[in-house]
Amino acid sequence: MVSAMSAPVRTRRTVAGALSVLLAAGCGKDRPVARAAATAAEGATVTSTPTAAPRPAWRIPPGDLRPAIEARLQRGRPAGVTADQWRCVEALYDRTGRLPMWFDTTGVDVRARALVRELAGAPAHGLTVDPARIESVRAALVRARDAAASADEVAEADVQLSAAFAAMAEDLLAGQLDPRAVARGWHITPRRSAIDSAIVQRAVTLPTDSVFAALAPDDPVYAALREQLALYRRIVAGGGWGGVPTGPTLRDGDRGDPARLAALVRRLAREGYLPDTAMSGDVYDARLADVVARFQAHHAMQIDGTLSPETVKALSVPAEYRAGQIAANLERIRWLPRAMRERHLIVNVPSFRLLLREGERTVASMKVVVGAEFHDRATPVFADSMSYVVFQPYWNVTPTIALREVIPKAARDPRYLARNDYEVVRRDGGDDAPVVSAALLTPAAVRAGRVRVRQRPGPTNALGHAKFIFPNEYNIYLHDTPQRDLFDKDVRAFSHGCIRVERPAELAQWVLGWDSTRVAEAMTAGRANQYASLPRKVPVFIIYLTAFTRDGELFFGNDLYARDEALVQRVAAGALPSARTREAVEALGRLAAR
Repeated sequence: MVSAMSAPVRTRRTVAGALSVLLAAGCGKDRPVARAAATAAEGATVTSTPTAAPRPAWRIPPGDLRPAIEARLQRGRPAGVTADQWRCVEALYDRTGRLPMWFDTTGVDVRARALVRELAGAPAHGLTVDPARIESVRAALVRARDAAASADEVAEADVQLSAAFAAMAEDLLAGQLDPRAVARGWHITPRRSAIDSAIVQRAVTLPTDSVFAALAPDDPVYAALREQLALYRRIVAGGGWGGVPTGPTLRDGDRGDPARLAALVRRLAREGYLPDTAMSGDVYDARLADVVARFQAHHAMQIDGTLSPETVKALSVPAEYRAGQIAANLERIRWLPRAMRERHLIVNVPSFRLLLREGERTVASMKVVVGAEFHDRATPVFADSMSYVVFQPYWNVTPTIALREVIPKAARDPRYLARNDYEVVRRDGGDDAPVVSAALLTPAAVRAGRVRVRQRPGPTNALGHAKFIFPNEYNIYLHDTPQRDLFDKDVRAFSHGCIRVERPAELAQWVLGWDSTRVAEAMTAGRANQYASLPRKVPVFIIYLTAFTRDGELFFGNDLYARDEALVQRVAAGALPSARTREAVEALGRLAAR
C-alpha cells in the first residue's frame, strides 16, 4: 500500500532531543508562533476511531484457512509489493504456521481493524501512498468480512493486509527511498537483514496499534516535523502565502513601495511571524525589520533585519516547497540508524551545530564550521566511531591543498612556509617523518608522493590545539581552530571538509573523561602530537537535515550543497497527497470503525 527554504512554527513545548536543539544559536526567546492559516481539514491524516465490539463474521475451519493462505502465497506478491517486502510477508506466515495474521479462526477481525487504522495514518508520516493499493486492500477486506466469505477470500484479504503492513513497516524503519540513489554524499546505509528481522519480531510480539510506533523513529524531532507537515498542508490548502516582489534593499527606516511592504506583511503573517496584517504604510520600520530578522534566524541566513535580495528569495519560496522539505527531512530521519541510544555525538551540517548526547539526553551543544559549498569541500554524511584525540597536532596538508594553495603561495613569497610553520617531509614517513629541503616541494614531487607538507604544532596551526579522530575513508575529523571569529558568523561553511568545533576543550573532557585541568595542560603545555585513546569509542553521526526543531520551533537549515531539490521532488506526493489518495485513505479509515 505504501510505496515507496522557511518558518518557525510552535509545536509542543516538551519537544527536545537529539535533533531538536540542532541549531539556531542566539535567536532569543521572542520567537514567532505560526497560526493554522486555513480551516481545511488535514486531508491525509485519519485519526483513530474506537472500534465496535468484536463480532464473528464466519466460522471457517483452520484446516481450510491454512491451505488457502499457502495457495495465496504460492501465487506470488500483489502488484506494487517489492521482493524485499514479500520476503517479509512470507516470514510472517512462517511464524503463524500459515494461519491468518489479522483474523482469528472465528472471523473476529480486531487485529485487522487496528492495522487498517494504522495504515490510514501513513500520510501523516509524509509517506507516499498508492491509492490503487489502498483501494485493493479495502476491497479485499470488505469481501473477507462478509458472513459468506470463502477461505480463499479471507486468505486474500489477510495476505493483502500483511503486504501492506510489511510495506509501511519497511518505509518507517528504513525510509521509502534508497539514499544512495537520491542523496548525493549520504553514506549511511541500513542493513537489509536487520530490517526484515526487526519487522517480523515486532509484528509477532507487539500489539498491532503499537507496532508502527515501535518501527518509526522515536526522536522528538521526527514527531515535531510530523506536526509541522500537517500545519503546512493546511497552509497550502488555504492558498499558501504568496511572495514578496523584488525591489531595492530596505533597512530600518527606509521608505519603500507601499504595495511591496503590504505583500511582505501578508507573507510574514501567513506563516505566523506577525499576529495580523494590520501594518501598513511606506516605511520599513524597526518592528518590521525585527520580524524579518527572526525570519532570517529561522532560515540559517545572515541575521541583520535587512530586506535583501537573498531574504526576498527565501520569503518567496512557496509553501508547497516548504511542505516538501519537511517531508524530505522526515525521510532523512528514517534513513538514520536506530541504535543512537548510547553515548554519541551528532553534527548536523545545515544547522552548523554539534550535539553531545547521553542516550536521548543532550548534555551540550556547540557551533561548528563545516565544509564550503564547493563540490570537493562538502562534508559527507556518514557514521563512524571516535577512537582517539591528538593534542598539539601536526596538520598534514592534503596533496590537493598543497597543490592548489601552499605551493602557489610559497612560489610568490619565499618566507611563506617559515612564517606559517610549514615544513616539507618525506611522504613515506609517519608523524616523525624526516624534514627535507623546501626546494624539494614541487608539484611533480607532491603528485608522485615523494614529499608532503605539514604544519608544526603551535598557535597558528590550522587544527588548533586538538583534533578528534574517528578513522574513515573520507579523512574527515573534528578539530580546534585558531580562526575563532568564524564562530561569530551566522553561516559557517568555510572549511575544506573537516569540522571545526567551537569548544574543543569541552569536547575533549566529554569524550576522554578528563577534568578541565588535565585537558588544558594537554592542549597548551603538553608535548607535540600527543595521542590520547578514548576509554570507550564514541559513535559519531554526521547528518544533513535542512528542517529540524529547537525549543519547540521549526527551523530550515542552509541547504549548503543543494541536496534538497531532488529529494523534495521525489517525496512530493507524500508531502501533499492527491485528492484521490486522501479519499482512499479516508475510506479505509472509515472501514475500521464498522
